[in-house]
Amino acid sequence: MPYTRIAKLLPLLSSDKSGEVVATAAAVGRLLAAAGLTWHDLAKRVGVGAPEAPKATSGRRDAFEVASYADAITLIYELYFNSLRPGFERDFVESNVGRECYSEEGRAILARMCKRFRIKVLDDGVPF
Repeated sequence: MPYTRIAKLLPLLSSDKSGEVVATAAAVGRLLAAAGLTWHDLAKRVGVGAPEAPKATSGRRDAFEVASYADAITLIYELYFNSLRPGFERDFVESNVGRECYSEEGRAILARMCKRFRIKVLDDGVPF
């Protein structure tokens, strides 16, 4: 998914030079198209129509409760990315954030990360 690369481009949209803004928008559009995505997919990814923010729990073993493993990997990416081990863990999260389906092995890796970061997945109904 191109979301990591797009995240690096988005600040350029605030430029006071209209040419930079247009060029940045075109670059984002090309990245999305290359991944088979649309601007609507990007909007969902950054919050429009996204699931509710995870609930922080107090006095409980789990730090967060999320609706699905797809929400869990997004939470890990947004809050715990720098706490991931360089190499495999970071690569796994970066390449899988935004996906809804995972292999059995990918699901097991994600479940271990959820346990480590005390993320409770409420509904495991997403096909993996």
